[in-house]
Amino acid sequence: HDETSQSLASLLAYMKVLLSRLTDVSQRELLLDARDVAISVLDGLRKMAVELRPPVLDDLGIAAAMAKYINHFSNQQHLIIYFCAPDDKLMIGSDISLSLYRILQESLTNISKHACATEVNITLIKNLSTVTLVISDNGSGLHAGDLESARQNNRLGVYGMKERVELLGGVFNLYSVPGQGTSITAILPIKNLEGA
Repeated sequence: HDETSQSLASLLAYMKVLLSRLTDVSQRELLLDARDVAISVLDGLRKMAVELRPPVLDDLGIAAAMAKYINHFSNQQHLIIYFCAPDDKLMIGSDISLSLYRILQESLTNISKHACATEVNITLIKNLSTVTLVISDNGSGLHAGDLESARQNNRLGVYGMKERVELLGGVFNLYSVPGQGTSITAILPIKNLEGA
């Protein structure tokens, strides 16, 4: 990302020099259009880098990053979200923190799109060997066949969360009762992964 961004910044600097030297109006217009495209690509690249690994995870730790995301999401979606975590400065391995953050994002997106929930409870628990994320809503719950239907229609958010957890040696559970909501639990091992 850094190397590509620097290359685009250099390209923009060359374009600036060319723009100062060009006198032909049509050529200047073409170069201005090309510059606008390069600026757009650079902005998109920066946004993509942030989305791939939000800096807030490294800057604040997983609990504070989640709290910040939850606050923003709650305000945006007008959803009551309760969050309980042991320590704002909770630092765990980078792969694990990113996975938990992505599970949080995917779960809240699913809840806002499909659950008709008014409240969400999120708990992050760390002990000596595991970190556990539990996300429960009071929404419509899942009916028999909902997950299979989602899989067949390539709406694979739940399967993606499960796979993400299992790749890290963890356990993913989904429990749902129609009309009473859904709860997901992700338990990830953290032994020997501190600072990873």
